[in-house]
Amino acid sequence: MNEFECIEAEYIIFSRSLEVILVSNGTKKRIVYLYNHEGIHYRLFYTLFDVVEFFKNGGGISKNFEEDEKVDEYLGQMDLFKYYHLQPQSI
Repeated sequence: MNEFECIEAEYIIFSRSLEVILVSNGTKKRIVYLYNHEGIHYRLFYTLFDVVEFFKNGGGISKNFEEDEKVDEYLGQMDLFKYYHLQPQSI
């Protein structure tokens, strides 16, 4: 089971935030980014590049959730070694 903690949170506007989350399991660690849209929709990003792409043009690879409990469940079980950035991106 992974442990996770929010190490930084920025509010874009009052009801929307971007959190930087450290997920760890022993010596394995990974940073992920969670966009919280009014507490009713969540997008989890695996790279900062995907966060930028999302805000720039709605793109970027993300995992979507509609309940914060599902986010917690996923973070608790996610594979920290899996490489989630699956599609080549052009700059």
